[in-house]
Amino acid sequence: MNKELKKMIWCLNLFCIISLAGTIVSSVPVILIYQAINGNTDGNVPDSVVMLGMAIYRVIESLVFVMLFRKCTLTEFRQEKVTKQMIVPSISLMMFFISCYILAVNQPVGVEDAASVLRNVLIAPIFEELMFRGALQRTFRKYCGPAFAIFASALLFAMYHMSFKQFFYTFLLGLFCAYLAEHYSMKNAMIAHIAFNSVNSIYSLAPSAIIPILFLTGSISLIFIGKHRKQIRHMWVKPDRMQIRALFLNVPMILFTMIWALCLIADLA
Repeated sequence: MNKELKKMIWCLNLFCIISLAGTIVSSVPVILIYQAINGNTDGNVPDSVVMLGMAIYRVIESLVFVMLFRKCTLTEFRQEKVTKQMIVPSISLMMFFISCYILAVNQPVGVEDAASVLRNVLIAPIFEELMFRGALQRTFRKYCGPAFAIFASALLFAMYHMSFKQFFYTFLLGLFCAYLAEHYSMKNAMIAHIAFNSVNSIYSLAPSAIIPILFLTGSISLIFIGKHRKQIRHMWVKPDRMQIRALFLNVPMILFTMIWALCLIADLA
């Protein structure tokens, strides 16, 4: 594998280790500032402050990654235009998929505060897309071609979440967003990602809304798929097996996989 790609995966390893440290790294500065302003020294800090710290960390993390490996990502993002005809179908497909998942697992979700919604619905999608579909995917495309770039960026995106419960749907989300970024624009991928994440927050705040969302987005998705079935049939191209071996058989990726596997074990436990 190319040295530049290996460096990117080493960087993902470092970011994962920092993320696993949780509030120690991402939230402590914000917590200390909050305590200094409010004269609070008893250690009780609102969850919204912790979420703010994590949101700031995600912004810094993504921008550092982009600036280290592909500065032109930000310029490309500004210059790209949203493909308007893809907005409604991409939003519908994403919201329909995550609604089906939520109903299937029937996972109880606590009420989210404003800081959590801001982080999950706006900040995370925007900066994750810059990082994974911008810098990472387009660097992979440069050396390995578009088909492998879509697969690799989706896989690394799913693994980066370090969760067994989230792996399946984040991988599919990554594939779809990678396809949008490749054939349309990063902005289209961001819109779809925001729609995807918004359903979790809607479900947290209004669980009864999930059924109308499911039927509405499902209907729009079926109409879109019916009209574009020929294009969809040829949408996915299998990545080259040699490239897949090259992705996994190198030191940074082996380490990344080991960290991911340990997180999966902890998640299952």
